[in-house]
Amino acid sequence: MEKSPTTTLPPEAVTAGDESARTAKSASEFLLPDRLLSRAEVEQHFGISKRFLEVAAVRGGGPRFARIGRSVRYQVSELRRWIEENSVSSTSQEVGQ
Repeated sequence: MEKSPTTTLPPEAVTAGDESARTAKSASEFLLPDRLLSRAEVEQHFGISKRFLEVAAVRGGGPRFARIGRSVRYQVSELRRWIEENSVSSTSQEVGQ
């Protein structure tokens, strides 16, 4: 059997719909519940600054994390749980009510 040649399209040939579908799939695979993220990845995907995470790790009040050697990692399911627990409907509402 003869192999058909593979064609690679230039980036501008990929439609916006194709790109967003590819990005959505990779993001959903990347954010599986058991996935461990670095502080930089948490900032990129959840919008929680690295500095906040650093301070919260010392003072408390942030999401739970795991220490692996000298590295700090955050489990996606823990981040989602922490965000849910700290969600409020108004600025006068106490967290957890």
